[in-house]
Amino acid sequence: MRLLILLAVLLAAAPMALAVSPAKPQAVQPKVECLGTKADGSFYAWFSYHNKNKETVTIPVGDDNRFDDVEDRGQPTVFEPGKQDYAFYIEFTAEGTNGVVDPEWTLTYGGRTQHSGSTRNNPCNPALLDGLFSDLSLGAEVSDDAPEVGQSVTVTLALTNHGPAVSSSATVTSLGLPASVRVLGASGDGNYAAGIWSVGHLAVGETATLTLEVVADDETSVEAPFEITAAAGLDPNSTPGNGMGDENDYTAFAISPTPSSGGSDGGLESNGSLATLLGRRDVTRMLARSQEARLGLAPMPLVPLTEVQARRSMRGSALDLQALVPTTGPEGTTGYLTTPEDLLQITNATSILAADYLQEDGDRIGVVLAALTPAGQTYDHTKAICDRVKGSTLDDVRLIDVHTIPFVLLRVGRPDGSVDYAVSFVAYPQGDTYVIDSRFRAEEYAIAQGEADDVLNIQVWGSTPEAAVTLAEGLIDGLRADQYIDFRAWGDTPISLPAVYVHGGEYAPGRLLIDIANTTGEPQTVRLSGTTTDVEQGERTSIERTLTIPADGLMAQVETGAIFDAGFSVVADGEVADFVYLADGVWTFTSGDAADALDYTVEAGGLEASHNVRPVERDARLAGTTGTWAGLFRSINPGSRPADLSAFSELAFQARGQGRVQVVIEKTSTNGVEPFHAWIDLTDDLQTVTLPFADLERAGAQGGFTAEDVTLVAFYTYAEGGSPDVFEIDVRDLRFENSQSVATEGQGETTLDLSVAPNPSRGDARVRFSLPAATDVSVEVYDLLGRRVATLAQGSRSAGAHTLDLPTSVAAGTYLVRLQAGAEQRVQRITRLP
Repeated sequence: MRLLILLAVLLAAAPMALAVSPAKPQAVQPKVECLGTKADGSFYAWFSYHNKNKETVTIPVGDDNRFDDVEDRGQPTVFEPGKQDYAFYIEFTAEGTNGVVDPEWTLTYGGRTQHSGSTRNNPCNPALLDGLFSDLSLGAEVSDDAPEVGQSVTVTLALTNHGPAVSSSATVTSLGLPASVRVLGASGDGNYAAGIWSVGHLAVGETATLTLEVVADDETSVEAPFEITAAAGLDPNSTPGNGMGDENDYTAFAISPTPSSGGSDGGLESNGSLATLLGRRDVTRMLARSQEARLGLAPMPLVPLTEVQARRSMRGSALDLQALVPTTGPEGTTGYLTTPEDLLQITNATSILAADYLQEDGDRIGVVLAALTPAGQTYDHTKAICDRVKGSTLDDVRLIDVHTIPFVLLRVGRPDGSVDYAVSFVAYPQGDTYVIDSRFRAEEYAIAQGEADDVLNIQVWGSTPEAAVTLAEGLIDGLRADQYIDFRAWGDTPISLPAVYVHGGEYAPGRLLIDIANTTGEPQTVRLSGTTTDVEQGERTSIERTLTIPADGLMAQVETGAIFDAGFSVVADGEVADFVYLADGVWTFTSGDAADALDYTVEAGGLEASHNVRPVERDARLAGTTGTWAGLFRSINPGSRPADLSAFSELAFQARGQGRVQVVIEKTSTNGVEPFHAWIDLTDDLQTVTLPFADLERAGAQGGFTAEDVTLVAFYTYAEGGSPDVFEIDVRDLRFENSQSVATEGQGETTLDLSVAPNPSRGDARVRFSLPAATDVSVEVYDLLGRRVATLAQGSRSAGAHTLDLPTSVAAGTYLVRLQAGAEQRVQRITRLP
């Protein structure tokens, strides 16, 4: 459906002026950092606070800014925005606090009272008694985090001493620049050499800076971390050199010459219940693009969010997505409406709005997908689950500060080698406040029940972490303008990150291939617990497997037999660490008229994979009447992701039914426009059909079909004469076959071999391997430290020669390409030049 239709819906109400509400005054939350005992038996304590407003606020000393003994202890009256650690120190006796060693600091601001909370189990480090510590923090800014390849950018590192003592020395160390990033020059305070920045005297409140000029040599998104590895004296909230990315002595800059993925594809399958509907959505989109191409229609111009907001209609909900989503994004980019409105009919969302944030050259730097769901419910789909079923990988899970509050950040590697950095959160009503919460799994949210208002579900992603944070902060600021807000993570429910999680996976005929990451450094035993189903929307059957995950992770193969999908939890130490959904491509159907009478069924098939057969599992039937056309469709992979079937030479199946049928094989490169096809006539008797690739036609020409990017197989019937036609299409044992000889010219059987050419290479390089017989193979790329950097092939391959592309994500450097074929192995050393 074209974007114009959605815009007409959004603008249906009479235009009205955009009202700007003043921001609600938010609470200032006090907190006791620690409690200590002095030598004379008295006590001392350190306090922090979190000012949730964007501006500095003043709270006078008195009943609204007091300790439990209603005494002025010199506590601050001016509160800076954000979280301020170790901001205030007191000394006291037990008698001075009514005999209770638990000093309570109360702050009332904006009509809301907040208390400090207990510190009984939070003792101070003795070194904190005299305040002889330096609270050092490290940050990074980049002049352009989405540069062109080869364009230099400026990175500024900032080292700040928050006191209360002078820092006499500190060392900041680069934890490793990717091979694709070069440092052209360095300048600033202190001394920088060989990735180590040494800083001398740093007074309280002083900031030292280091400026690096860097350049990215390829299109790979990269991150470059830095950490304070040495400092004089105690740093109470950081441990230098421990590699903890959630401490304030750690930072990283990221640059990405590749755009992020778009919002119009957001919100895909995550639990199997919508497989057929989402498959039909993908087909409908493909057919719409094909029709537009045939009619010569130009793409509709994107609509800026400013135009949508200027004419928006007010909703009945307390939340208005049109007003909430920022019109301007990271780096001053413009937000454009890209809402996948077709999700409203097939998900639990009551309202959805997506926006892409584009630079002037059209590159996408960030995306917002916002959804409202009924009270007490969260949105059915998450980016981590939905992207992994589409072939992406979960490369990292960590915390990142959003308005000084920890949020979960995901690094998602996409199949094309680019990267999305994603932050997700919900905001749900609790009294007069919306509680904001970010968790790794949706099941960890504690949505308040019994409230009348909608739940806000936010997913933002961008080409860099900074882009995702900027969008998340913009949304929170928009919410804060009309609502009281609070953060669940600021309370006593810390965010839990998984130490073991699924890096990526896929369903291959008869088995699940699951790549499990282990960040603990020790072998871990995990349990996979979930369900599978044999057909789309079929009854679910339990699945349980126990695996031991080595310290460096595991590529596991779980035999399942022929299934449609599997949804399972990864349970470690009795706790759910991750949830994953993996699926086969889906059978679905549609027709040219919603009034057509259609009867659709899908059943488990009996075809098994062999050395020269790649089954397209399950059998499907579509019958009824149509006055225009009807189609039966089978996507090869979830989300219409292309499959490399170049090892095969023909499409084969058994079929019966009524009418003339067009058999179409769709590819990424055709995408519904002039597809390759053949015609068959069906009868009541089951017949075997073999369609050699060489015989497929396209726009009247025969031949030229290649199968390196197949997305879909379709079976169409068309009405003739303008009156409804009766039809039936019954397809069984659909498969790709290779009937060609696997022997090499002038030789007997092919031998096991592996080569890369050109080697060394600067641009494109091809990995070629040959197999004497069909077998399970893996082709992987490792750096010289033994870390896997790419997986080129995984699963069953037929006998003969095969060719793979070395992805552009493999940066300049020296690597090992390993071919594992059954019990045998071949290794080829390669070099990629800058």
